Amino acid sequence: MAKKTENYKTIKCLYINCTERIAILKIDFMGQWLERAVEAGKKYVFETHEDAYLEIYTSEISTMILSDRVACSQLVLSKYTSEIGQY
Repeated sequence: MAKKTENYKTIKCLYINCTERIAILKIDFMGQWLERAVEAGKKYVFETHEDAYLEIYTSEISTMILSDRVACSQLVLSKYTSEIGQY
């Protein structure tokens, strides 16, 4: 059974695709999976609950590989605004 999501604090997060490939992001958004493609060198801002994880997939020919799994609490936007400017 899924946890109730209304008790979670939401956070605004920033992901920067520092690779030379398109990254497919899978984000646990309030109990449902949100999927986005982020081009090489681009930024993506998203909101989710503080206990969520971001899964980052890259592709090799016709295969998607899970490259990394990051706690969204490590991507909180307020940590980076002074370094990269306002959003």
